[in-house]
Amino acid sequence: MAVGGLRWTAEVGHSVVQRLECQLTPSLGGGRGCTSTPQISIEVWAVGVQLEELVYCHAKVMARVPCLAEVEWLGRSSHRPAAKCIRGLRCVAAPDSGAQGELSETNSMTVAEALFGLIAALLCLFKVSMIELEVMDNGSGRLGNFYANLGFLPVLRSSWETGKPRKSLWMAAPAVSVAKKCGPAAWMKSLVPVQFDPMVWLNDNLVKLWSERALGGRLPQWSWRISWPSRAELNMRVFPVTGSTDLLIDASISSRAGAVLQTPFELVYCRCKVQLQQQRVTLLWLGRENFKSASVAIRGKQVFAVSDRSCSGKGKDRQPQVTAAVGLLGAMVTVAAWFGATTASMRVRDDGSGKLVSYFESFGFVTSTSKSASIDEATVCKCLCAPSDHIAQRCCPLEWDKKLLETEDLNRFATQTFKSAHLLDESAYERRTE
Repeated sequence: MAVGGLRWTAEVGHSVVQRLECQLTPSLGGGRGCTSTPQISIEVWAVGVQLEELVYCHAKVMARVPCLAEVEWLGRSSHRPAAKCIRGLRCVAAPDSGAQGELSETNSMTVAEALFGLIAALLCLFKVSMIELEVMDNGSGRLGNFYANLGFLPVLRSSWETGKPRKSLWMAAPAVSVAKKCGPAAWMKSLVPVQFDPMVWLNDNLVKLWSERALGGRLPQWSWRISWPSRAELNMRVFPVTGSTDLLIDASISSRAGAVLQTPFELVYCRCKVQLQQQRVTLLWLGRENFKSASVAIRGKQVFAVSDRSCSGKGKDRQPQVTAAVGLLGAMVTVAAWFGATTASMRVRDDGSGKLVSYFESFGFVTSTSKSASIDEATVCKCLCAPSDHIAQRCCPLEWDKKLLETEDLNRFATQTFKSAHLLDESAYERRTE
């Protein structure tokens, strides 16, 4: 079994379903072309009174922002259809139906529907927002109608390899609504241990998984052309730190436009430290290398659209936009969240006007009450922090978020290692204006 895998069994005592079984398996995914997205495989079985497999459902969670899940199969294991003895048999009371005595067409579900609702409820534990699936039927349309009755709607899906729309039918629905519609609460209560904390379990396993990757020198890197400025390219790499479980993320945007001898000209550079054990990502520097500020060519120019409308921007009706520097910070925090970082922090030093602090506060950062800084540092620096998922949504450009999942350098990995002694102390990375 993979690192930290869990298996649960629950006797439900139903007239048709004797037992439920569930297996959770964490991994560093391969889903949708990405080799590093944290992924959770959730498998659920319904076992009959003769101990035969009745229905099996398999879903995979892509633990990113926003968190999505894809249902791989509903039937029986090994891609078999559900058992004949229970097909069309409506023998499970629907949630909130108030069914008393005999079940009817309106207040009951099939075992397949109930198991599907159960797995939707399990997905909600991991904060999954949407469930997607591919409808694979024989052309009759009945399977599409089955999912439509559960609240699913058709969606346009593109191949991550070609970018072209898929010809097959894909459907999606909010995980919460599916769980409410057909998730048996009694089954959920019997199956999931009371003490189980899904996010703690996931983050603990992410530390183990990434530590194993780091020991093998297999950490992700990215490189792609960005839409602005002209002939600019974004590069990002993750490095392990020898003698520590911490990781470094370096990212930069460079342009060849107008460069002498086509040598790339650095526009902005960012470095972050990911502390796996503390589940924290800390901004060490944002500007250019050697403690220079960001290039005037990009400074203050908000050109990259982000998804969160609560970020700083003029008006709630327009698509909010951020600068290249803030976008780079958002992309790095997004990657850090894959490593289990739940908090983003930084130490800000400005000219005393408070403008720089206010600027970062507009993206959701707040003054930290941490006592980590010395008294002398506290008089000149402000420690800011925010939830990582908030910063990812407010700062990571939409086009970059997609690229992070699609262009992990064709599955190549970074192998460079930093030694702890070579790292500058955090206090040396004094925040300056972009």
